[in-house]
Amino acid sequence: MKRILVISPVPTHPLIAGNRVRIHRLLTSLKELGHDVHFLYVNTEPERVDENRMAECWRDRFYFVPYRYPKRSLRRYAGRLKFVFEKGFAEILPVDYAYDTSLDDFLVGLSRKIEFDVVMVEYIFWSRALEHFHGNVLKIIDTHDVFTRRHLMYRKAGHEYRWYCTTAKEETKALNRADIVIAIQEQEKDYFSTLIRKRVVTVGHIAPLHKLSAKSVTNNKILFLGSNNVHNAHGINYFIKEIFPDLRSALPSVTLFLVGGVCNTVEDFDGCVKLGEVENLSPVYDSVDLVVNPVQFSTGLSIKMIEALGHSKPVVATSLGSRGLEEGANKAFLVADTAAEFSQSVMKVLTDARLSAQLSWAAYEFAEKRNKESLEGLASVLNQSN
Repeated sequence: MKRILVISPVPTHPLIAGNRVRIHRLLTSLKELGHDVHFLYVNTEPERVDENRMAECWRDRFYFVPYRYPKRSLRRYAGRLKFVFEKGFAEILPVDYAYDTSLDDFLVGLSRKIEFDVVMVEYIFWSRALEHFHGNVLKIIDTHDVFTRRHLMYRKAGHEYRWYCTTAKEETKALNRADIVIAIQEQEKDYFSTLIRKRVVTVGHIAPLHKLSAKSVTNNKILFLGSNNVHNAHGINYFIKEIFPDLRSALPSVTLFLVGGVCNTVEDFDGCVKLGEVENLSPVYDSVDLVVNPVQFSTGLSIKMIEALGHSKPVVATSLGSRGLEEGANKAFLVADTAAEFSQSVMKVLTDARLSAQLSWAAYEFAEKRNKESLEGLASVLNQSN
């Protein structure tokens, strides 16, 4: 058993975003592997956090630390950021731009009180926290995504990027603070390996597994879930405009259910039900026939794809929506990149009970296999001595 400290600027509760689900499942998996897991949350999201729920979940292993925006804040870079976006340059923000140095004293005190074997930070922009742990402490970064030149992908798709991105030099600086780097998918592992000589291990999302219910659902209900980020908003509005009318024409009873912050990006219309933010998704999955992921551009691994597959649901996705899961394409889920292909694939699932059942079982088996690989990768990380 190892004593593990996980430091995160993202909370685990409520479970209303993919990155929260990722972190929650990672901590849960570490506990299931038999380790003593401590969770330190830096309160960067005060309006969307449930401290009581986190304390209930992680008990006396939970630390809630207030966040103070650093003096060298984003406001200092605002003019430069605007200039960079307009000119299309790659250099955006330093890796430590949002790190709160008032956290340092707390980390030093905690490390003196408890001898941690492993310290893991979530995201490269919190990597500076690792500098306060020495000796035989194994230091890990769970990257979540690649942030080098990230804004250029959004620019190419015709959208403004509103979050963090940096240079290869700054990303390298962050990664070198760790002994081991965790990538969420193989493509990102390959990229990080070009930046550093440290060990990089792929640990995909570890989803809860729910076998197909004995009761078959045939009510022509389609589900899309996601936060209100730009690629979710763009993807579902593309689906509503280019695909859904054909589905309603062929099957008038088809209903689209929306879950998550993405509901706020869609106008009300006939045939759509907005459920808002739902934390317990199992009843929602049980009530629908099919999950769609029609995003046209994205980064990282689609947590919602893995979660849907883990719930044994047939899924139709674009190639970009299923990025990082290519080995399951057209076996565990269907891939369709044009509006016509997407509509045809959805119709096949809704009207062919045998195909729907086959996809459900294949989805579960695929998610189960991915979980096993991810848990093996996670275990191998923790078995490395420093």
